[in-house]
Amino acid sequence: MLSLESRKKLAIGTAQFGYKYGVTNKRGKTSAKEISKIISLQRKYKINYLDTAQAYKSEKILKNFDLKKFDIIMKLQTFNGSKNLEKSIKKNILKAMKNLKVNSIFCLMVHESRDLLKKDGVNLYRILKALKDDNYVEKIGFSTYGTSNILKILKKFKFDVVQTTFNPFDRRILNQKIKNKLKKKGVEVHVRSIFLQGLLLLLQTNKIPKKLKKFENNFKKWNNFVKNSGLKPFDICINYALSQNFDKIIFGINDHKQLKEIINCRNKKIMIPKNISTNNKFLINPYYWS
Repeated sequence: MLSLESRKKLAIGTAQFGYKYGVTNKRGKTSAKEISKIISLQRKYKINYLDTAQAYKSEKILKNFDLKKFDIIMKLQTFNGSKNLEKSIKKNILKAMKNLKVNSIFCLMVHESRDLLKKDGVNLYRILKALKDDNYVEKIGFSTYGTSNILKILKKFKFDVVQTTFNPFDRRILNQKIKNKLKKKGVEVHVRSIFLQGLLLLLQTNKIPKKLKKFENNFKKWNNFVKNSGLKPFDICINYALSQNFDKIIFGINDHKQLKEIINCRNKKIMIPKNISTNNKFLINPYYWS
C-alpha cells in the first residue's frame, strides 16, 4: 500500500464525474453511486484533494456530497475582454464555494495559461490575487501543457502553483531550466495526465485509438518495459510521478475499484528509460485529439 506521505500528494481529477472524459473511457460519466464510494475511500485513506474545473460540469454532482474536509483545486474558465470579468469570476467562486459547502478554495487556477498573456492578462491576475488576499482562495496558479508559457508567465506574475502534464511519454516539466526557475520562485508543481487518459494502462496495442495508431512503436516500447518490470502499469505511473517529488499528483478514475488499485500500489522508486519519452506534441497533448 502507498504510504500516508504518498497518499497526501494525490488528488482525484473529476472530469469523469461531469461528462464522458478520456479517449479510453467506454463507460461514460461516473455514476453518483461510484462517486460516493470514491469519496468514502478518499476519507478513509486521507486523499483529501479534488481537482475540478468549470468546464468539467462536475459541480452539479459534487454538491450532493459532504466535502467540508476536502481541499478543492479549481480551474477557472475566463473570458478575456469582458467588462464584468471581476464580477463574473467572484460570482462563480462564491457559487462554487456554496455548492461544494467549503469555506474557501484551496487553489484557484487559470485553466488556459495563454489567457494570462492576452490583452486582459494583467487584469485577470489582479482579480485572482485579490481573491487570495481576501481569503476566498488559499493559492493561485495556472494550468498548461508541458512547459508551454511557464517562463513567460512567471516573468510577469507571481503564482503559487503550476499545473501541467507528466507521464512516462511526456517529461517536458523535467527540463532543468524550468525546474530551477520554479524552485527559485517557490512555485508548487502539480501534475496531471499521469496515465495519458488511460492509454498507458492498455497492454494491447490493438486497443489504441485509430487517431494514435501511427504511434504504435511508442506503445510497444512502453508495453515491453511494463512486462519486463513485473509491475502493473498503475504502479509504474503512480510511482514514477512520486519519484519526481512533485507537490501534487492528479489522476482520473472511473470507479472506486481503480482507486483501490492505486492505493494498494507498493511504494517503489521507478526509473524509466529515456527512449520511452517523446516530444511529439500530437501524442503527448490530448488537446490535439479532439
